This record gives sequence, structure tokens and C-alpha cells, in this order.
Amino acid sequence: LDRVLGAAARMNGMIDALLALSQLTAKPVVAQPVNLSQLAHYIVEDLRRQAPQRRVDVHIQDGLSIQGDPTLMRVVLENLLGNAWK
Repeated sequence: LDRVLGAAARMNGMIDALLALSQLTAKPVVAQPVNLSQLAHYIVEDLRRQAPQRRVDVHIQDGLSIQGDPTLMRVVLENLLGNAWK
């Protein structure tokens, strides 16, 4: 029963992620300067708040910036850093 509940929770998370992604792709992409270093710091702090018992050593280079859509870049970094965090 625990395995089924765990699988259902994971499936629910995937469905939520797909719905969020479909909403993002409906909006036009707006390219503007994005500070990736700052964005990565915010995401890592969110991950630390969600799992304070977890001790992870993270090094983020300062001054990394790009031209891109800030919302889409946040989704990308949340996925990449979230997967690395796991």
C-alpha cells in the first residue's frame, strides 16, 4: 500500500509539472537579461528550506547572466538543481 501511495504521489507531481509547463508554453517567450547566479541562489535556498536536515555543499559562480525568458529559465534551473539535490 505504501508503494502504491508513493507512486500515486509521484504521478500527481508529474501531472502538476505538465500542467504548469503547458501554461508556460501558452505565453510568448520574452527575452531579457537573467541573472542565473542569483536565480540559482534563490532556488538552492528554497531547496534548503524544504529539506533543512539535508547537508549539501553548493558552489555557484557569481556574475552568470544570459538573455532569456526569466520564467522558463527558473523552470529549467528548478528541474536541474532539484534533480541534483535528490
